[in-house]
Amino acid sequence: MNRHGKVTFIWENDLFISTVEGPFNELGLAYHSSEIKKSVISKGFKQWRRIEVWDDESIASPDTLVIGKELYEWCKNHGCILEAVVLSNNIQEHIVKGIFKSNIEVFYSLTEAKQWMLLEVEKSLELN
Repeated sequence: MNRHGKVTFIWENDLFISTVEGPFNELGLAYHSSEIKKSVISKGFKQWRRIEVWDDESIASPDTLVIGKELYEWCKNHGCILEAVVLSNNIQEHIVKGIFKSNIEVFYSLTEAKQWMLLEVEKSLELN
């Protein structure tokens, strides 16, 4: 079986931004999940933030979503303090809010997601 789906990512200081493209199968998501974990571990941040940007074709089967849910939990357990996802359609929003049942903030613009992250960081600094 061939891998399906593509993830590219960059770091902006402690902000991990990944771009998710195409439909995923289990092999594809497992591979990219492993690559993301390696990158996070190599940075050694005690706390970090994450934005995931999905293209219009990003979707996965229920079996594949199990791997995605595991990655979200792994990130939370390894220092990720804020998570946002930038979606392209309502089906994706249903998946994120209904299936993942997480505290991930949903946006339809990367600019809005970044602005939200900055506001949340500022709030956090004010509290400390």
